[in-house]
Amino acid sequence: RLGQEKARLETLLSDVPVGVLLCAGDGQIAFYNASAGEALATSAGVGLDRNVTDYLRAGPLLLAYDRLMKAGDADAASDLICTTIDSVRVMAARMRLLSDGSGVRPGYVLTLRDVTSDLAARSRTDALLADNGETDPVVENLSSEINRLLRP
Repeated sequence: RLGQEKARLETLLSDVPVGVLLCAGDGQIAFYNASAGEALATSAGVGLDRNVTDYLRAGPLLLAYDRLMKAGDADAASDLICTTIDSVRVMAARMRLLSDGSGVRPGYVLTLRDVTSDLAARSRTDALLADNGETDPVVENLSSEINRLLRP
């Protein structure tokens, strides 16, 4: 039965354009779709039972998890920005806890969208505006927030 449900989940999520990871409370990857595999691709490849922090920087993930645990709301979600462990890609992510009522550290669903090219385009626009003596406050705020989140 578990195999059937896993196959059904894989089918449902195979065409979802965002990456989807199901992780245990300690960060061990229990499931990922093809989009997540592509977003997190490394020379070693993505694998089940590996920790999500083998692919993404831990800081933003831990902060989001702690926020959700403190919120105590089963429907709460936490949006975050994180980078791959090699700092090559920037991901916009959303985390939601998967509480089974057992009282143990709950697992979570993490959705990922690679925003690296979006940020690069925005940066080029900001550079052009700066050449004209103008600055974009949205870009300045986003840049500051990303720098804050990426600090080890």
